[in-house]
Amino acid sequence: MARIGLSERALTAGDTTSGLVTWRTPGTAVEWRSDVQRAADAVAWVHVPSVPAGVTYADEGALADAVLDGGLDVARVAPPFAVARWRPRSVELRNDLLGLVRLFHFSMPDGDVWSTRMGLAHVFMGERPRRNPQAWAGMATIGWAPGGSTQVGVGRHLRGGTHVRATVDDAGIRVDERARFTEWLHDVRGVPLPPDESVVADMRTVMASALRWPEAPRADLSGGKDSRLIAAVGVSSGAVRTVRTVNSDHGEVETARRLVSALPFAVTHVVTEKRPAQATDDRWLALVSQHAAWEGRYLASAAYGARPFTGFRPSARASFNGLGGEVLSGGALWTGAWRERMLAAPAARAAERLQSLVAASPRTTRDAQELTVALLSGVTEEAASAGVTTAGGVLDLVYLRDRMPHWVNTFATGAVICPLFAPSLLPRGAHSVGAPTPDGSLHSRFIAAAMPSWAGIPFYKPTGQQRLARPRAWEEPDWPVMRARLAEAAEESPDVTPALVDDVDRAVDEGTAGKAVETAVHRVLFGYAFDEYVRRLAQESRRAAEAIAEARRVTPP
Repeated sequence: MARIGLSERALTAGDTTSGLVTWRTPGTAVEWRSDVQRAADAVAWVHVPSVPAGVTYADEGALADAVLDGGLDVARVAPPFAVARWRPRSVELRNDLLGLVRLFHFSMPDGDVWSTRMGLAHVFMGERPRRNPQAWAGMATIGWAPGGSTQVGVGRHLRGGTHVRATVDDAGIRVDERARFTEWLHDVRGVPLPPDESVVADMRTVMASALRWPEAPRADLSGGKDSRLIAAVGVSSGAVRTVRTVNSDHGEVETARRLVSALPFAVTHVVTEKRPAQATDDRWLALVSQHAAWEGRYLASAAYGARPFTGFRPSARASFNGLGGEVLSGGALWTGAWRERMLAAPAARAAERLQSLVAASPRTTRDAQELTVALLSGVTEEAASAGVTTAGGVLDLVYLRDRMPHWVNTFATGAVICPLFAPSLLPRGAHSVGAPTPDGSLHSRFIAAAMPSWAGIPFYKPTGQQRLARPRAWEEPDWPVMRARLAEAAEESPDVTPALVDDVDRAVDEGTAGKAVETAVHRVLFGYAFDEYVRRLAQESRRAAEAIAEARRVTPP
């Protein structure tokens, strides 16, 4: 059973042993059919794929067939996306090369489920949801679920570039799962890279997908390299006619205005004020509500300051996300002094850096640290198969294969487009594994190819002091309440020790508490709030289990 989507039901297809069910956000008005039901089968898309230039197809179903049957290589379709097809007694799926789309696999006593929602998989099967200690050890130590572990239940995020065929016969369920990322990585690192002009053209094709939504897209424009590259490609292609700068730093606004004035044609430049952290009547309930959206798969610090989640809403306009710049350049996990130590070191020495990363969060337990390192170290074997033999290369693969898909998953809805994951940029990222390029050098080249008038304008990188300040957690009026929650959480958590609370109090009193301390606070509270979400989920699952038992009593298998 593949279960894909959110909100109102859109498609139901199946027989007594297999099926496909999709949901969509009510009121969605994108020019793309996410599900197609046919006489003998049905297909469904997760997200709106960017169709490569020169590829023609009769309809969304035909394009799905091309991807699933191998006629269209997934390496030619920009992440994130996945596609599923149901046929009698079988389900087949493929996901994007990097595994960015939310798609989880659970093997349960009564069957296998692939779902974009971890909780929904448990409710559907009437399975009691439980907190996964592997995922939450990682959330406490590094801020993401390592190894593709799921926050709910014993499942896993589908690894990038995976093809799944699940069939049912008299012997039971047979799941054939084949991943081709390692093979792709090995092969593409030996192929010459495309010219800069081809990269820009490919990014324009990806960004043109935004024109399927009813409202024209906007691009963010700050002083940084990722947003500038995306804006340069979008504006030069005509897909973007409005750019936006958030006034979080005066230097960024000045840089953006200089860029806009250098354009050879007019665009609308909107400067918006930075939205302050949301003050709610009950921050704790607001934090609990975030799990209804993200199911734990989100940045704890972003969740802490978010307004209460009340449901997904239809998107009238697509948004561009700058995810991918670190993959493009490489070296994100081994900067500074680590760069020299890891560059030519053998792969086994990557464990030194991983242990350093995992131990950086204050007062996490040894068990949590060791479990997280073990899960991250699984990338080492994949690196060897791909011909990556240095510690730096292993660390880049940890970033590409583990942190990037699981660190901050912004793809709960389908209106997010990632131009920096354009298909012709993926080989660039592959070539940067273990061989990082100077910061911003590739961005500068692509910007010059897309918008020559921006070529000579330097990037602006503010310091923490230059950004407009916001209160720390302990400077907020509700800190006494949240500190009490923190004490409860630390006492019960298997991943941090109760001494964390004393450390936080001491650092606050001495004026030395900074980002690292606040991040630790956010992570512990975010994990503690998840328990309430699981309790609510268990109630729904129990009702479903009772309904399933009654259906089996009335109509035995």
